[in-house]
Amino acid sequence: MKQVGDGEGPPTLAETSARAYLPCVSLYDLYALEEALDLREKQPGIEITALTIGPEDCDQVVRYAMARGADHAVRIWHDSINPDDPFAIGMIVALFARFLGCSLIFCGIMSEDLRSAIMPSFAAERLGWNWLNMVIDIEPAENGSGVRVIQKREKGKRVETFCGFPAVLACCHKSDGFDYVSLHRRLRMQNKPVRLYGIDDLEMETLDLTDPPMKILKSRNPKPRTKRTPIALEALSGEDLMWGMITGSGGTKDDDQISRGSPNELAGKILDLLIEEGAVDKSQLAFDNTGGREDL
Repeated sequence: MKQVGDGEGPPTLAETSARAYLPCVSLYDLYALEEALDLREKQPGIEITALTIGPEDCDQVVRYAMARGADHAVRIWHDSINPDDPFAIGMIVALFARFLGCSLIFCGIMSEDLRSAIMPSFAAERLGWNWLNMVIDIEPAENGSGVRVIQKREKGKRVETFCGFPAVLACCHKSDGFDYVSLHRRLRMQNKPVRLYGIDDLEMETLDLTDPPMKILKSRNPKPRTKRTPIALEALSGEDLMWGMITGSGGTKDDDQISRGSPNELAGKILDLLIEEGAVDKSQLAFDNTGGREDL
């Protein structure tokens, strides 16, 4: 679970006390926590460990997870860890999963600040585990060998997939929202211990986390997009001005390149154009009794 900024600037004096007990957890990680809690309700006996990677102030994130129902809280930190490096975070998550002996990793599909969406797949690759993305619902399988997962696809499609243990599940949505957590419960969790692990505890002393495989070489702001602003000219009528705003053209309805008229009139204009360009031989056209063109 990653602690992120809320993007709203510094809190007001009236909000400070309330925000002290409601940390800015990445929303997708909250979806993942809720899916884990739902799975425990359906299959009792599961233990949930909330993990965060960061300095001491990140303890509030996993304490909030315990207030929501997680059984244990763990924080991993060392000064050599870059919390914004998804490869380093994925490597640490994979090592801790082996250290803990867990069978499922629930995480958000991405963090709200970086939105790289790299960490879940990288952790699964390091572990050699199954990995499913865009998870929105989970049900335990009848034989206990895995879970049935509903995934969100393009254009609102839903796909049901069986996923065997062990696995990494990247969650993206929670259709029924979140349960309310009382302030009393949040306050009670403020004194709960958070287990701290370092690099040595996870046998990571041989890993070089200072030279990640992905580096930002250059960044720049996008060029401003030119906006078209229609100007009311005396030479244009109100109808022509409105037409220019709708179509994006610079001319009037009479001098632009867009043809208008009834279906028969448009068909005649198209046929005239084909004859003019030599695509149709006029001698091969059929005419009705009134001299009008009937078909080709």
